[in-house]
Amino acid sequence: RLDRTADAEIGIQSDDAVVRVRLSEIKYVEILAHKIIWHTTHGDYKSYGTLKKVEAKLENGGCFVRCNSCYLVNLAHVSSVEGHTVTVGGDRLQISQPRRKAFIRALNAYLCGDAGGE
Repeated sequence: RLDRTADAEIGIQSDDAVVRVRLSEIKYVEILAHKIIWHTTHGDYKSYGTLKKVEAKLENGGCFVRCNSCYLVNLAHVSSVEGHTVTVGGDRLQISQPRRKAFIRALNAYLCGDAGGE
């Protein structure tokens, strides 16, 4: 079980190496052409898999939420939301219409200190 208060780490299988990354350093995770791209504060790492598996792995991290089918966002790195666009670590990502309400609700809960609640 991941515990964000302890700033847990995760191992990312990237090429022929495993890289340890703190959850707090992950800005967002992207799926692109069957590759997982981990956008972190130290650079990007590529691995193979599905965003669904990454989401399951990070679900107890408390602050990772999908904004559309391509991105899993670390709410701690969100700097703004304008309409259907979220800015994460300087990158502007699209929020899909079906996920917008849940994403905004999760962001508000996170900002109010209730990341695990409703």
